[in-house]
Amino acid sequence: MPENSELIHSYKGVPFPTRVSINQLNSLDAFEAREDDLLLVSYPKSGTHWLVEILKNLYHCTSGQVTIAPPLEFQDPSKICELRNLPGPRVIPTHLPQNMVPRQVRSKDCKVIYVIRNPKDTAVSMFHYYQQNPHLPTVHKWSTFLDLFLKGEVVYGSWIDHLLSWERAETNENTLFVYYESLKKDLPKYVQEISSFLGLSVTEEQAREVAKRSSFREMKERVEREKQRERPDPTNTVCALTSDRKLIFRKGAVGDWKNHFTAEQNATFEALLQDKINSSELASCVDSFLGLSVTEEQAREVAKRSSFREMKERVEREKQRERPDPTNTVCALTSDRKLIFRKGAVGDWKNHFTAEQNATFEALLQDKINSSELASCVEYEC
Repeated sequence: MPENSELIHSYKGVPFPTRVSINQLNSLDAFEAREDDLLLVSYPKSGTHWLVEILKNLYHCTSGQVTIAPPLEFQDPSKICELRNLPGPRVIPTHLPQNMVPRQVRSKDCKVIYVIRNPKDTAVSMFHYYQQNPHLPTVHKWSTFLDLFLKGEVVYGSWIDHLLSWERAETNENTLFVYYESLKKDLPKYVQEISSFLGLSVTEEQAREVAKRSSFREMKERVEREKQRERPDPTNTVCALTSDRKLIFRKGAVGDWKNHFTAEQNATFEALLQDKINSSELASCVDSFLGLSVTEEQAREVAKRSSFREMKERVEREKQRERPDPTNTVCALTSDRKLIFRKGAVGDWKNHFTAEQNATFEALLQDKINSSELASCVEYEC
């Protein structure tokens, strides 16, 4: 049993910190949404502050104005008019499951960005957060906390149930799901994806600048600078679990779960959650698609060995053998590997298409391409 367990209470079967009162949760449907509101949703410890920083920097380099509102469930009912008077567009963070979101958010078709993080890293981050946050029960042992996490007996309940509530919602056409790990891998790319979703226009240079200003290191250093001020703003946080920004940033790392999980704990975790994860298209993409684990060094080696240049040179070496293997190909059109490799270049079509041919191509195929989510993502302008 965690120490100070009285700091948690339940609302509609979901555990909440007591600093989010039942009165606050009951008053959520009184919230007046606007069509230009953006709801920023995540399970706790999934990157909410990071996304807020990205959005703030993104709006500032385009439209110039955005208001970061307090967390939706942390609104004091007596001060609801203050939220009503905030200038738009408003970015409103929340950890709420979809069924608890105010009705007007759905009826006014507000846009939603949902941040997904590997649940193993989320569990580790939340464990450390529980240890440091005076508003949450104290759990000293990692194994004890992991058991609570797997049972959904931590704040905001089960990770997978939370994700499924949003994945299966009817408002998905207005919802952008982004992965924490993808942001870490190529932030400028996803800054542009987020800007497109919001109807904002940014150049590649602006996207890189937003990414630089929104880096974990930059945010952490900013918090340190704020601590050294005479009067730092203790409420400068978008977390419903704490108003102390010092508790928000720890590592922000991908894969830190490997430093905490034993092999047995990992097997238990996957056994208990795998069925639900498999039923979720979003959750099943969180970890590596094949369930294989590779180090960064191994990934670089695979990339090196799989480069177009390496493959072409390998074919040339095979040609010089006395008895090359002519069937060493995966193409149904030929068994001759010499015919497989030409340039492998991106954009080589521009050296062949006339303007008229390009226009004809697009006119004939565009309707079908637009009807395909996958085909419409191809970078045709490369």
